[in-house]
Amino acid sequence: MNQLTKKRPNSSRLKWIALVFVVGVLLANCGVKAPPVPPNYTPPAAVTDLAYALEADGSVVLSWSLSGKERTKGAKLQGVRVYRSKDSLENPACEGCPRIFSMVKDLPLEQDNMVFREPMQKGFRYYYKIVIYDESNMESADSNVVSFEYQ
Repeated sequence: MNQLTKKRPNSSRLKWIALVFVVGVLLANCGVKAPPVPPNYTPPAAVTDLAYALEADGSVVLSWSLSGKERTKGAKLQGVRVYRSKDSLENPACEGCPRIFSMVKDLPLEQDNMVFREPMQKGFRYYYKIVIYDESNMESADSNVVSFEYQ
């Protein structure tokens, strides 16, 4: 058979095949495309009434409270993390300087009014704050910071 006598495919048939293919690809990719949206979540409320008392035996007692409103909001509250920063009294106090806090205790959340007691060392300036966390391990904002010098 001669090359010129070979049957060529019908060009209108190729156009229909191409059109069906394009429509199929477009239909397979349809759907709503948008950036991911985080789930609606409310973090625990921060404690605002952190207070301290110095004991005669050389320990500090931190106390704070939670209102019932904070307990019913969002996920179930799980615990409290106590953070401390301390500087030597030999260094001058710096009010506007950033502080590096370290976690000293992770307490289970047992009641609305809580207390934490810790012995202190003489010659240091202490700073404390606490953070509440829930069962998803999501933390509240930092509480108010309490600070004092122990000589």
